Amino acid sequence: MSNFGFGSQGLSQSSDSNSFYAGKILGTPIRVNYWLVGLFVYQILEALGSNQPGLYAVLSAVGFQAILQLTVLCHEFGHGSMARYLGGSISYILLWPFGGICFSSYPRQGSVKENLLKDLEVVAAGPFTHLFQAPFWCLLLSGASALLLPEQLAAFMPNVWAFLNPLGHASVPINFALMSSASILVLELCAMGIRINVMLFLFNLLFPM
Repeated sequence: MSNFGFGSQGLSQSSDSNSFYAGKILGTPIRVNYWLVGLFVYQILEALGSNQPGLYAVLSAVGFQAILQLTVLCHEFGHGSMARYLGGSISYILLWPFGGICFSSYPRQGSVKENLLKDLEVVAAGPFTHLFQAPFWCLLLSGASALLLPEQLAAFMPNVWAFLNPLGHASVPINFALMSSASILVLELCAMGIRINVMLFLFNLLFPM
């Protein structure tokens, strides 16, 4: 999301008392809200209490958060890059429990119609990144399956792109008993990457920010 929706709340949550500076990416400062860190710790503790093996559960939770935050960052850089393209700049990006906020600005000397068009372009640029991110994870899942499931590849490959269907349930006709936990985790995280991008794209279509 850009700073159109949760801008005022995000501005207060990005203060030094509520967030910390995490570094720069492509020259853009990244701030992380403390509540997001707390949520991450909670998910780790919840994973340790699950029925899955401890290490697998923790790595799955960490992997999910890593993919989610990378996806959100790409989304926010979509907003910010469009603002830069229009002659503006990015002040910083905030990561918090509700996703991310790109605090950006751009010239607004044109007519009301021209300014509205600029706003629309900046808002649309974020969700547009998912049209590239989701297929990327599909290709990554295809490559991983080719390496990890050579004997089951013929049955698995036709189902890879089914993960892009938000209304369906992707079926994976493979024998997990023949796979190591590490291999299962890799495929699971790739599938997560697809699902996260599809759901965020649909969410932003319904609630553009």
